[in-house]
Amino acid sequence: MNQAEWLACTDPKPMLEFLRGKASDCKLRLFAVAAVDLLPCGGRCQTAGRIVMLHDDLLGELEWNPRWKEWDGRAEVSGQSVSLEVSPLDGQADAAALAAARIGLLWVQEHEPEARQTVAASFIDEANQFWSYGEDMSVDEFVDACELCGVELHGDGSVTLHYDNELCRFKGRWLKAEFSPERNLVKIDLVK
Repeated sequence: MNQAEWLACTDPKPMLEFLRGKASDCKLRLFAVAAVDLLPCGGRCQTAGRIVMLHDDLLGELEWNPRWKEWDGRAEVSGQSVSLEVSPLDGQADAAALAAARIGLLWVQEHEPEARQTVAASFIDEANQFWSYGEDMSVDEFVDACELCGVELHGDGSVTLHYDNELCRFKGRWLKAEFSPERNLVKIDLVK
């Protein structure tokens, strides 16, 4: 089977036959995730009310959330477990969204401290203006007070980080920091 035949193939059986004896267990699991998109339901089948779950070596256990049209799970980042959302673009195959999510999660796992520093430096003036209790906080104090609580990985490769604040300075809200696929900080919002 050549590359053109592989890309044109709509039946996973000949593809699996081609991989027999050539692929590791990990690669076969990745193939299984990708092959789910070849199913008539696009990988989002429900059987007797149960939602499809999948396992990815990097993303872990993910469960399809039909209400929000995303895969939900948990991930380890900076030594703590955080909520994880993988959001495919409209009409995007799950395999493509999961591939973008793997790249995004690797970036978050490797660069979250720097991302947090960037967010703090960009938001510190607003934080001190609205939530100052006496002395203004420094960027480093703000970094230390913020805790990553969630990661959204989007099908276009962009990443959204959710931070909570242990000092309750956000008054029941969390900080939502959006990074482009090029990993530039795009926007910061406070959300409920």
